[in-house]
Amino acid sequence: MPKKFKPAMGRGDDGTTGLLLGRRVLKTDVRVKANALIDELSAWLGLARTLKGPAARERAGLQGEQKTLFLLSAHIAGADNLKIIESGTRRLEKEIACLSENLPEIKSFMTPGRNEAEAVLHLARARCRSAEILTWHVKKARPCAVYLNRLSDYLFLLAQASCKAHNTSHKTHVTGHK
Repeated sequence: MPKKFKPAMGRGDDGTTGLLLGRRVLKTDVRVKANALIDELSAWLGLARTLKGPAARERAGLQGEQKTLFLLSAHIAGADNLKIIESGTRRLEKEIACLSENLPEIKSFMTPGRNEAEAVLHLARARCRSAEILTWHVKKARPCAVYLNRLSDYLFLLAQASCKAHNTSHKTHVTGHK
């Protein structure tokens, strides 16, 4: 039976936090920062799952990606789960190829906001990009950064699919126009 989680009150008041195997590191450590962004990204994916925009298949996919994000965080904190992360990247590549086939070609910049699901998916995508950029600074986390890069593409396509499902075209912004 799993142990109950009990927060260690005040343990991080010295500016440190625990990683795997009980190691204490500064909260400003790049691994802690990357994992904080990944945690927020998972919360955005959870919100996206609750909205009516994504179809049941996509909602299940988002939940699967949330689980993979936990594995990414563990890898960044020191776990050795490289093969699972690489497998997740390959799975996303297949999903991206499948989604791309059924969506119109994009010919201009897009401004999010055509429907609630699309807007939330773009927020998740933006957070994913931030997490990816920071993850490139973490030693031995290249597979995590690559996965986040693919996840960002996947979220972009899900947002586009949400517009298609709602019969709403994307607002566009063409450089040089007011």
